[in-house]
Amino acid sequence: MKAWLMLAVVIAGGVAWYRYPTWWQRFVEPVVGSWQRLTGTGKVRVYRWHSRDGTVQLSTRPPEDGVEYEIIEVDPDVNLLPGGGTVDR
Repeated sequence: MKAWLMLAVVIAGGVAWYRYPTWWQRFVEPVVGSWQRLTGTGKVRVYRWHSRDGTVQLSTRPPEDGVEYEIIEVDPDVNLLPGGGTVDR
């Protein structure tokens, strides 16, 4: 009985997620907006550094002590990727 009930809940959740993919935004966006108002800037702080093998690392948490890093503040509402041009065929 419990297995069938669990299966029914999972299927119903999957159908709801498929039919209404943005329903969760009603609950998440007010929390994110509150957090941005509390921090004051609304920007996300990203830490950038090079690992021992030279690979560029990006994280929202600073690296371990002794590693030089750069702080980048990113506005989540701005597109950082360049616009694509048209393709001639």
